[in-house]
Amino acid sequence: DQARAVRGEPPPLQAAMELGDVGHLEAELRKWKGDVPERFGESRAAIQSVVKLARERLLSWRGVEHILKDVLKQAERLPGTTAAMMEQCQRLFRALKEAQLTKMDLGRSDPRAAERIIDFLCAWQERAMVHSNSVQKLIVRKVVSWPHLGHFDFADLDICLRLVDRQEAGNQVFLTRARAIVEDDAVAPKDLRGLLSHVETMLFFLKYTKAEDLRLAHAEFRKQGPRLDRAVAGDLARAEL
Repeated sequence: DQARAVRGEPPPLQAAMELGDVGHLEAELRKWKGDVPERFGESRAAIQSVVKLARERLLSWRGVEHILKDVLKQAERLPGTTAAMMEQCQRLFRALKEAQLTKMDLGRSDPRAAERIIDFLCAWQERAMVHSNSVQKLIVRKVVSWPHLGHFDFADLDICLRLVDRQEAGNQVFLTRARAIVEDDAVAPKDLRGLLSHVETMLFFLKYTKAEDLRLAHAEFRKQGPRLDRAVAGDLARAEL
């Protein structure tokens, strides 16, 4: 009976955590009120650890839900200043990362959560940037949709948006190249900053490559020195061989 209980009861609790479903996890935890029964014998301590983790995770998920609901409710009456919107965006971004770190599936709690987050961040982006454009909106969508942001934070998002903060008219070549980088599924958000910061230099390189002046193109790259992205520096070294 003990073996059956160990096999039969903990897995649903673990499955609920893996699913990232707040309601499902809460329902499973109702089966584990109080201390773990003695009938689990030697497995009792291990099961108690799983139950404790599940309770902590539920508390964290409820906190994320609260922040999302609070910020998105305020989105219905957008704050009067860009600074106020930015503060709410930072809260929203922290909640998004907390959901990822604790394996919470926002879509199960609110099927429209991702789109609502994107809408709010884009509303801020339109106010905060000098030249709001379609590439910036693609960056926002990519970041919110990315499953594992790691160390990428709101400050990184802000920097990436400013790197492409240009008018669409007159900057088609630059923005087309930037768009290609953002739309590349192999490029993670953590790589955007380095790649976008070198779009201008890459265009310079292409210009002089067409003019068959590789020496001048390489020299321009070398001027970047320690600021040169490691991947770009590697490509340059190979090109000069």
